[in-house]
Amino acid sequence: MRYFTSDHHFFHNKVIQFENRPFNNLEEMHDNFINYWNKTITPKDIVYYLGDFSFGKIAQTRGIINCLNGRVIFIKGNHDHESDGMYLDAGFSSIAEQMIISLAKDIKVKLCHYPYVSADADSPPRYADRRPSKEDYWLLHGHSHSKFGIRPEVKSISVCWDYWKRFLNENEIVSIIRKSNAVLN
Repeated sequence: MRYFTSDHHFFHNKVIQFENRPFNNLEEMHDNFINYWNKTITPKDIVYYLGDFSFGKIAQTRGIINCLNGRVIFIKGNHDHESDGMYLDAGFSSIAEQMIISLAKDIKVKLCHYPYVSADADSPPRYADRRPSKEDYWLLHGHSHSKFGIRPEVKSISVCWDYWKRFLNENEIVSIIRKSNAVLN
């Protein structure tokens, strides 16, 4: 099974406060995330992680990844400043800025940390040079944390941990897209 998530912000103390996460400290947050991950993800699963995994040093990040089930494909976010080689050394299976994958015969999605620019975006939008070009693909993205989840009008789905409080799997994504497309058409 393939899963999608983003923005756990391991080793980022302030995210607990910013996103009103129900943890007293980083250790509690890390333990909770690792336990949830390993109850959900099997060693054979693939996780597409859409940015902002860790604020820690690469050795700290490696320590977290080494605890996690599954193969992790990493799409870099705005807080991911290390070289691709460093992230590969930390344990990610592959690294990209964006990619397009097939979820079903009739559904391809673009993966990127950043959402498409839309009418409700910051003006001017932050990270405009990193946002994906608008194409006919649905976009799975991170970055927005708890702001929004599904936006059919711009064909995007946020997979942020802070919005869903869980991973989304490929079957759920396909179902969301098919239902949204039926309403849009």
